[in-house]
Amino acid sequence: MPFFKNSILISVVTDPQDRAFAAQHAGGWSEQYWSNAAISANGIRQTCSQRATFLPIQCSVIGHRSQSYTIVNGRLIPGGASATQLIFPGNVAYTVDVPQAALNLRLQGAGVANVGKYTIRGMPDEVVKRGEYQPDQFFRTVIDQWLNGFKNATFGFVGRDLAATQTSVTGGDGTSVAVANSAGFAAGDTVRFVKVKNMLGQNIVGLFQIKAVPDATHITINGNVGGDAVAGGRLRKHNILFFNISGGNVGRVGVKKVGRPFAGYVGRRSKRKPVGV
Repeated sequence: MPFFKNSILISVVTDPQDRAFAAQHAGGWSEQYWSNAAISANGIRQTCSQRATFLPIQCSVIGHRSQSYTIVNGRLIPGGASATQLIFPGNVAYTVDVPQAALNLRLQGAGVANVGKYTIRGMPDEVVKRGEYQPDQFFRTVIDQWLNGFKNATFGFVGRDLAATQTSVTGGDGTSVAVANSAGFAAGDTVRFVKVKNMLGQNIVGLFQIKAVPDATHITINGNVGGDAVAGGRLRKHNILFFNISGGNVGRVGVKKVGRPFAGYVGRRSKRKPVGV
């Protein structure tokens, strides 16, 4: 089953009032949300139009991109992508000095412990005062509507399966990982060490594949990874799942950089001299 990583493409162009002291410059960024089905053309326009209502006037939503993914052996495999060009200008009631100002939203997974994140960049100056989020009534309302819009059968986020089979690590015998119980694990499974250290005190980090399960208290991993583990931490099967959203809340204001503009003039490439001349 394919899942879709959707990106709202946003541009910003500064507007200096006195050109004797400053010149315009431009930037851009994208904001991501996931869905378990392709978003219709009308749905894309509605989502991007809504996002523009709480952008400052120097910003505009200029497009939307959807990238399909499938989950294979606990990994996201990218598929085809499509892009839609749009123009939705920001709200004339808001301005921005520093588009890097960002508001962090927390999205609670439905029925799971997983929490997703959505970061709103280009926060208007009018709702960030003395270093903190201080929304007016309109901004508070549209943010609540934005969060509520994620609570449907289509939108969600992708994350690790925190409820997957896991077992305590009791050490290593040089070849295999010693565990409390190997039940539920099988050759070919992908696993992750959680807060497990080796004899040098280093964390064992990464995704690994099980080579064999020789008995009830040992698991052999390709490359004998974990054979030098010390007691402590857990070994967990790795899988990625799509989670629907049951609710969300507003976090703190922070800073997240913006990038280069998505659209710009493209010059002609200079002629290169032949090698050896």
